[in-house]
Amino acid sequence: MNSIFVRIYGGMLASMIVVGLISYWLIVQSNTHFNTAYHEAILKGSLRLVAEGMSRYQGQQRADWLMFCRQQLDLNLQLKSVVSAGWPDSLIADVKSQQTLVNRSLGNKTLQVYAWVPTSEDLIVFAELSQFSEQQVYGSVQLILKELQAHPQVEWEALLAQLQNIFGFTLRRSDPESVTLSTTQRQQLLEGQTVLLFNNNAQNLSTLQVVTAIPDEQDFLIMGPVNLFDFLPFHLFIVCGVVAIIVMGFTSYVLVRPLLVRLKRLEETAVKIRRDDLSARVTVDSHDALGRLASTFNDMAEHIQRLISSQREMTNAVSH
Repeated sequence: MNSIFVRIYGGMLASMIVVGLISYWLIVQSNTHFNTAYHEAILKGSLRLVAEGMSRYQGQQRADWLMFCRQQLDLNLQLKSVVSAGWPDSLIADVKSQQTLVNRSLGNKTLQVYAWVPTSEDLIVFAELSQFSEQQVYGSVQLILKELQAHPQVEWEALLAQLQNIFGFTLRRSDPESVTLSTTQRQQLLEGQTVLLFNNNAQNLSTLQVVTAIPDEQDFLIMGPVNLFDFLPFHLFIVCGVVAIIVMGFTSYVLVRPLLVRLKRLEETAVKIRRDDLSARVTVDSHDALGRLASTFNDMAEHIQRLISSQREMTNAVSH
């Protein structure tokens, strides 16, 4: 098989493999980022509500609230004093300024979430988890309901807008008739359960809505829609396409340039011979098709040089 073909084909195949690996890495990193951002938003919003509840209660009521939140979120929530926690001053300052902070441990496997309790006691609610579950989603909705019930109904719309900024997701009340639900899902809501709705939006991206019934009300509380990660988001498809074009173009340049250089040397040698430099030869540095072409060219140049030399000798002999 022609070695030039093997070289070019192998190079293009290698470049396609590289593009595939880069694309896969980009997709994994992007989906991991969006998935992590979604989890962090749920946790930050939930602990913010836990901390707000802590500020309203004292004594046994505070202990009961902490236990309720632990059960709802399935987290080992801890209420710690800044003085006895032993955390760095920089961490405490960040939590106090941001109100809620999420840190990732070494290896990116464990989330540590901090929420400042807005009291004069310098308290922080702390939780650590390595595995996110649906229970945190269900629990966050229950905490939102508790927050609504702690305020007059006339303040609910403004409170939902405020909570929406904390969570980063749309929060709204909705008429039950305007929500598309199955009979089973409606029955679950009537029983006080929380329902997850998976749909596709106008861009055909997967979305999640969390729906629960508001106690003693006819309306539903809806969180979302939240855009979920997709196996191949459109923007990543464009990025991968651009990367593929760049890599393929660079690979083609690297593979073809040496061939062009060798052809250029062949052309320059032919020009020298045309200008009567019959001793000009092409350097043969390989045994592939171009190398054989260069060798054949040299043989032809050698033959022409001998013919012309013989012709000149005969002419000189006749002239004398």
